[in-house]
Amino acid sequence: MHWPAVCESREGGTAHRGRGGNRAMPPPFRIAVLGAPGVGKTAIVQRFLHDDYSEVALSSKTRRVHLSAAVLNGHVHDLQITDYPAISSFPGSTLQEWSDVCCRGIRSAHVYVLVYDICCFDSFEYVKTMRQQIIETRGNFLIYHQCPTLRQTTHQLIGGEETE
Repeated sequence: MHWPAVCESREGGTAHRGRGGNRAMPPPFRIAVLGAPGVGKTAIVQRFLHDDYSEVALSSKTRRVHLSAAVLNGHVHDLQITDYPAISSFPGSTLQEWSDVCCRGIRSAHVYVLVYDICCFDSFEYVKTMRQQIIETRGNFLIYHQCPTLRQTTHQLIGGEETE
């Protein structure tokens, strides 16, 4: 699935759509992608954004913010997908969030995508711990797992309907 990138003026957060009239643009839907080191977080983001899959491991040491858009029910929704490096724990407060450069903006995400490698038990334990920490401070999250040998992906919305 490929979502085209949207390039629009975002000055002051009140940009207007050219064809949509003079309505103010709502803020982007913020998605945080989290997981242990080496599980394929960046690969999943690249596959979603650019329909690109690489066998080469891409290691992320810093957070990367990607802007894109998705069309749902005829409406364009701006997406801000942040690919976070592995973090030791989910920040329990705003002070903790902003004291670590890698965690900035993580608590304001609308959805958390937790990625783990089904061949690595430690990555699943990392996701379980992260899930519990998110539940204690936030709410909605998505667990995503992929099987690199079969090139299949499965995802499940926790607290909602199961999808594939």
